[in-house]
Amino acid sequence: INSPNVNLRDLRRLSWHGIPDKFRADAWQLLLGYVPTKASRRTEARRKKRNEYRKALEQHFYSGVVHPSDIGLLDDATSASDDDLG
Repeated sequence: INSPNVNLRDLRRLSWHGIPDKFRADAWQLLLGYVPTKASRRTEARRKKRNEYRKALEQHFYSGVVHPSDIGLLDDATSASDDDLG
């Protein structure tokens, strides 16, 4: 995982019986293709992925496109109003 270029075949083979905790996150990112195998490109790839994630959150959750009840956070039929509380 710390080598300049990770061989995915070797990583899969070595990971078969488990991955030590300190390497698990990086190993899974590599195995799933989330980050490139070339170490010099990983930091930039992670930065881009995190920016894409933030933009998706803004677009779908913070722009008013999704109402809380649409994702199960609030059920309009059973939600309590201030009058119901006391």
